[in-house]
Amino acid sequence: MDPAEKWFAVRFDPRHAAKSGMPGVVPVPADRIEEVRKSGVAREQAIDWMEVFIRENPEHELVDECRRFVEKAQLWDRAVEELQKGGWQEARERLEEILAVDPEDAAAQFNLGAAYRNLRRYDEALKAYEACEEVFTDEGLFFSNRGRTFLELGRTDEAVRDFEEALRLMPGDGFVVERLVELGALVAVYQDLDKPDEVRFIRRADFQEAVRRTWAEPGRDAEYYLQAARGHTAEGQSELAVEAAERAAALDPGNPETPLIRALALVALKRFDDAEESLLKHLSMKPDSPGAYAVLGRIQIAQGRADGARASLEKAVELQPNQPGAIEGLASLEPDAGAAIDRVRKLARKRPKSWAAWSVLASVLLKAERADEAFSAFESALAEGAGEGVLALYLSELGKAGRLERIAEIAGGLGDLSKRAESVRWTVAIALKTLGRKPEAAALLDRLAGDKSAHPAWRRQAQQALKTPKP
Repeated sequence: MDPAEKWFAVRFDPRHAAKSGMPGVVPVPADRIEEVRKSGVAREQAIDWMEVFIRENPEHELVDECRRFVEKAQLWDRAVEELQKGGWQEARERLEEILAVDPEDAAAQFNLGAAYRNLRRYDEALKAYEACEEVFTDEGLFFSNRGRTFLELGRTDEAVRDFEEALRLMPGDGFVVERLVELGALVAVYQDLDKPDEVRFIRRADFQEAVRRTWAEPGRDAEYYLQAARGHTAEGQSELAVEAAERAAALDPGNPETPLIRALALVALKRFDDAEESLLKHLSMKPDSPGAYAVLGRIQIAQGRADGARASLEKAVELQPNQPGAIEGLASLEPDAGAAIDRVRKLARKRPKSWAAWSVLASVLLKAERADEAFSAFESALAEGAGEGVLALYLSELGKAGRLERIAEIAGGLGDLSKRAESVRWTVAIALKTLGRKPEAAALLDRLAGDKSAHPAWRRQAQQALKTPKP
């Protein structure tokens, strides 16, 4: 029988087929064509029909394409299984086998990008995404995934560009919005602080323009602008921080804090020469400023002036031993992780009362994957008076290591948790919830959600956790 009498060649949109890993043409039995017109073709059904078609029509011109798809299908099943369980190395191997069969398989390239990203092989991930970009230009998930890869490489401008495109294609996507907020491209605006769930996200340029309009209102003095500079620096809004500091300086040029705040914001913007000039102005008014020497050291590191950086950072620690930024800078000047650990450990032993030295030692030990030693260093830092930031980091790292019982034990000795930082309360609550102590966790989250003194972002996160169980 002529194949044309028994089979129809059904063609699919090339872009859709490429995204889903389907072939461009599927042979469909004549008696099933109406069914296909109504509901399409499932992948498993396409494989079954292709296998029959190959057996019945071994010389047909479609056979080579059908054979290639059937061969890929077995590999795809194994690849999908590994992708779903996070077996990234095995998934990579299966996906590369698929591409050996069909180098044009865009779906395989897309998933290979994800496998490489999770294996921290970021440059190879970008090559995989580049190979399938033309097919996925209308898919938000493509830009979200590639944006994450750019972010891991520190290529923030490209990450922002991809996340913005992802948001255009997936309006309101929570993950993408969070990344854009972290990167400063979007700013969270709370219309009513009593209703943290009612939040709007606006572009940074629009937010900056709105802030500048408030600055134009009458009665703004130097202290107002200095406070604004502090707040914008803390929130990562560096352009506004610089402008606010400059307005404060114009009204009160003798305040030594103003050029220091301006310098901090300029460092964040990588305007190092301007930052150094501002620091020198601060030091002319306050020669023994440990914070200034710490920031100056960071600038000198960025400019490749290692000897000057070391002198500045050591001066900062000499003036004030609890200068974590300065100690981190000294560690970064060492040639490798082992030398950095030795450097900070010696400093901690020399200044055993310095919580900053113990805290930085914990951080460098974590980077070297020496968790037990790091946790011991955290304990020393807290014993010497380290604040909420160090406590929050310690609890977070315990959580990543699965040491939830230790989190609960520490929390038991913290007293009234409602007086602790939001990040501390959050980590303890999630640990308790995971341990099955749900009533205690819910009580902590409920108090955080209702705490009007807490940042609205934390209150909102707690509200969401109370509605949606966290893994």
